[in-house]
Amino acid sequence: MMPIRMETQCSGCHSLHFDEHDPTSGVPHGDLQRMYRALREHFSRQYLEAARLRARTAECAGPDRKRARCLSMSSGGHAIGRIRSH
Repeated sequence: MMPIRMETQCSGCHSLHFDEHDPTSGVPHGDLQRMYRALREHFSRQYLEAARLRARTAECAGPDRKRARCLSMSSGGHAIGRIRSH
């Protein structure tokens, strides 16, 4: 008798996808350490991206000079250099 394999017998009904907002998310099957690492990396990345967005939003809500800096961040590094020189 052949062993049961996740890829061939189970994956049609049982997905390893875990984040409905990220269609690329999935955990490796059969290796707990790799699974924990994949989950930790995914949610750490999500947290850090959200924190970066919150920081940029707070910066954009500040005084006009900060607002100009925020806008320049989206248009490239050369614009940031000009704002810092003023």
